[in-house]
Amino acid sequence: MKKIFLHVGQYKTGTTALQKYLLENIQYLEKHGIFFCSAKRYFNSQKFLFPNGSLYFGMNFIDKRPIWIDYKKDEIDAIYEKTLQDIENTICPNVLISTEHLFDTTTEKLEKLRDSLSAISNEVYVIIYLRDLIPYVNSSFIQRVSGGNNETDSYELFLKRVVEKSELQYDYYVNLKRFETVFSKKKLIVKHFGSNLYGGNIVKDFFQILGKEVVKTAQDENRNPSATAAECFRRFNRAYSGKQDINKIRNFMNKNIEKFQFGTKSFVGANSASLLKKKFQKNHKKITDEYDIPLSFKIDNLQAADLKISIEERDEFLQKIKHLL
Repeated sequence: MKKIFLHVGQYKTGTTALQKYLLENIQYLEKHGIFFCSAKRYFNSQKFLFPNGSLYFGMNFIDKRPIWIDYKKDEIDAIYEKTLQDIENTICPNVLISTEHLFDTTTEKLEKLRDSLSAISNEVYVIIYLRDLIPYVNSSFIQRVSGGNNETDSYELFLKRVVEKSELQYDYYVNLKRFETVFSKKKLIVKHFGSNLYGGNIVKDFFQILGKEVVKTAQDENRNPSATAAECFRRFNRAYSGKQDINKIRNFMNKNIEKFQFGTKSFVGANSASLLKKKFQKNHKKITDEYDIPLSFKIDNLQAADLKISIEERDEFLQKIKHLL
């Protein structure tokens, strides 16, 4: 009976670096008994080569489809059906599906996915990496501002949403219990994304779970701009929303990420960390007890949340993107 490993993130835990590695080594993986589900197998179009692993297969189960994905429904349906056929037909003893966008999809869609995969194999395992909440919230906000979400709210308003809405991507314990209910606890492999990664690397750590060695040293995971640069982007989003092609800004930033590391690194300071701790610490303690995951609320070396953008920093930012205005 083949084993199916469903890697669902969470977000901001080196998923892009891992999926890029998987995409680049599809043939090597098959030689070593791992069938990686990727649309790269079926389409030559560049839009399917974005390193989001099995995203297009998972589109059938994603509640909120990423706005930056250029897709057609018939293409998505074709990928899904073809992938299920290939999972069933492959002689590889291990099958790997990787997309973090399943991390906070609906329970109903998780059940549908489980049923589809269980029809092929009874050995379906879910791999979840969890990151300490404070750096995750900071990184998540920066990504929303500088990425495809085009966030315009301030960090304070964003933090208020996080605390009041208790979204699944932030309430780890509630989310883990969903996966437990759908797949069973014994089928969950929960890991901490931190300094204790095997080999100090997400790819090496991930392949240790599979009992395999990596073919080469993996590249570093995606980087975000600094908090100061992100605040500049947020103000730009707010001022030019609907007037400019914001995707140009995102593409420019991705190509020039090293230029956007000036100023403060983090939005999260003592006040916001206190709010997150008050809201989520109890459930995080349950995760530590039940899954032996050492989640922390440390705020070492983080700056105050009330970011002030200096005139010099503003001008530096505008200088870097002036050709796009």
